[in-house]
Amino acid sequence: MNIVRAQQKHTAEVLSLLDAFRTYVNRQLEDPDFEESRTARNDGEQLLRERLEHDQTAVFLAMDAEIPAGIVTVHLVPLLRKGRYKAEVEEFFVIPEYHGTSAAKSLMDAASEWAVSHNAASMTLDSANGLDRAHAFYRKYGFAEDGKAFSRSL
Repeated sequence: MNIVRAQQKHTAEVLSLLDAFRTYVNRQLEDPDFEESRTARNDGEQLLRERLEHDQTAVFLAMDAEIPAGIVTVHLVPLLRKGRYKAEVEEFFVIPEYHGTSAAKSLMDAASEWAVSHNAASMTLDSANGLDRAHAFYRKYGFAEDGKAFSRSL
C-alpha cells in the first residue's frame, strides 16, 4: 500500500472516494437502498481544488498500484484560547475490499505525521453513531471519546 498526498491530478479519485464514503455510511446507517452519492463529484471539485493548494489542509490517498483504496482529509484548526492548532480529520474512509489491510493505519499515520509537522497539539474527529467498526479502529489507534458533537444546518 502506497500513501500519497493528493494533488490536483488526483481530483477524480478523491471525489470518487468521497462519494463512495457517503454512499457506504448512508447504506449502513440509514437506508440499505441509498442510491450512489454523486454529491462530491457534482458539487465538490472547486472546493477540493482550493483546499489542495492550501497549506492548512492535507488529503492523503492509500493507493494499491493505481487503485485508490482509501482517503483521509485533515485540516489545521486554530484554538485561539490555547494559542495553538489542533488537527481535525474530516473524512476517513477505506473501501470495504481493503478493510483488514494496512490501509487505515497507514492513512492515519500519514495524517498524524502531517499534523505533528504542522505543530498541531492534538487531533480530533467526529464519527456518526452506529459505525462500530470505525470506532473500534479509532480507539485502537489511541483516540478517546471526548464530549458530544452538535451541529446545525445553515
